[in-house]
Amino acid sequence: MKRIIISCGGTGGHLSPGISLAEGLSARGHEATLLISHKKVDTRLITKYEAISFQRIPGSPFSWRPIAFGRFLISQTAGFLYSFKLVRSVRPDGIVGLVG
Repeated sequence: MKRIIISCGGTGGHLSPGISLAEGLSARGHEATLLISHKKVDTRLITKYEAISFQRIPGSPFSWRPIAFGRFLISQTAGFLYSFKLVRSVRPDGIVGLVG
């Protein structure tokens, strides 16, 4: 059995392929954990897949506006630290990033 982390949250176009990949891996006896955002689109999609492990990662969009930029820096740092701890605890055999 292999442990795989799949980073795919943020839009349905990233999450749906991640779910398909996780289902395919699970069917072959592997364990998949999907990293998703806190967005509503992710929340809606994951309710249909109780057998898959999901982890919500902190994050906020980039902006040059000072307050939004500060929020971005803080959330990116929190997301990095959360992900770093997750990788150390899961000890995955592979990490897949589904991005545009």
